[in-house]
Amino acid sequence: MAWQATRKSLSWPWKLAILVAAVALASPNLLTAGIMLGNSQAAHNGQRILGTEATWFPMWTQISAIAAVVIFMVGLVLWSVWRQRGQKMRALKKADAERSVAAKAATDPAAGSPVPEAPAAPDSQADRR
Repeated sequence: MAWQATRKSLSWPWKLAILVAAVALASPNLLTAGIMLGNSQAAHNGQRILGTEATWFPMWTQISAIAAVVIFMVGLVLWSVWRQRGQKMRALKKADAERSVAAKAATDPAAGSPVPEAPAAPDSQADRR
């Protein structure tokens, strides 16, 4: 979710709101990671409580964190593929439009002759003299 804050079209207040929402959504996982990875007495007490009353919670927190990373990576790959496809489609549409304009100019005598091209630029120093 925080990835959306990198968009240039969003204003700063919206970017800040997105980051706050992302941290709020991630806070349960971050707090559990703090308990499981911490080495203080409070973290140890939290580990004991989770180990006796909510034995499923640390395991599912780890599974959901791994799933979130996998989903993010898949989304990143799909987004990249989608953008490349869009760039290819724009290039193909541009080439098709140029081809249809050229075909119309070649078959339509009322369109007149095409604009003469400028002479090619010299390739080497010898050609410039």
